[in-house]
Amino acid sequence: MTAWWYADKDEKIGPIGIDELKQLIKSDKIDAKTMLWHEGMDAWRPLDQVEELNELEAVVLPSLPPKADTDTLSYPMANRWLRFFARIFDMCWETMLVAFILGAVFSRYSANFVEWFYESGASRQLFGLLYLPIAFILDALLYRAIGNTPGKALLGLKVKTLDGKSLSFAQYLNRNFSMWVSGLALGFPLFTLFTLVHQAGRLGEGQQASYDESTGFCVHSKPVDWWRKTAFGFAFVSLFVIIMALNTMEQTGHVEPY
Repeated sequence: MTAWWYADKDEKIGPIGIDELKQLIKSDKIDAKTMLWHEGMDAWRPLDQVEELNELEAVVLPSLPPKADTDTLSYPMANRWLRFFARIFDMCWETMLVAFILGAVFSRYSANFVEWFYESGASRQLFGLLYLPIAFILDALLYRAIGNTPGKALLGLKVKTLDGKSLSFAQYLNRNFSMWVSGLALGFPLFTLFTLVHQAGRLGEGQQASYDESTGFCVHSKPVDWWRKTAFGFAFVSLFVIIMALNTMEQTGHVEPY
């Protein structure tokens, strides 16, 4: 009877007979890639490459499929308020960052920019229409780089395709611009109010937002720890305190040009 040896990490274990080999396979201590050897073989080989053990391959259980992303599809759709606060938070800090960078660049290379920017509120609103779409590009880059945006991550939200896959950069960017049109009416205040109410109504009735329904995406919500909610609340309040302080400084003329 052939005496077999098998490798367990860096240890050579044996000799064992064919019956013991079968028992080890059934108990998952040996699989198709376990290295085996017996006297007369020129080298160690994995079980699935040893011809004389072909009949044992049927005993080897197939590998488990890769673990899904905690089965995103098992989580419910995110409610409208979580989505609203996550989106407002992400939009605010992203647009602030983009505005600061663009303002610094334009004021450095354009002598007339600062004068035009502070000329009237209309100038700043027009400038805002410029940096909002750039902020959406930043938003999509963040999603692809770290898997989510900070606001959604803290509140347990995740945007996925209907079959539970992550979005590509192009898909997420397309979703952002669809949301910009259908959810924010391109940022025009009066129209934005109507589009927000419309989308909130759809979500309240258990439907998808129109821009997710048309593109085949879904926002799921998983339970989050209290510390995440606390961190989001602190970050949200801090962000708006900063915004209010900057607005006050601007109105009183204490904001210096870039």
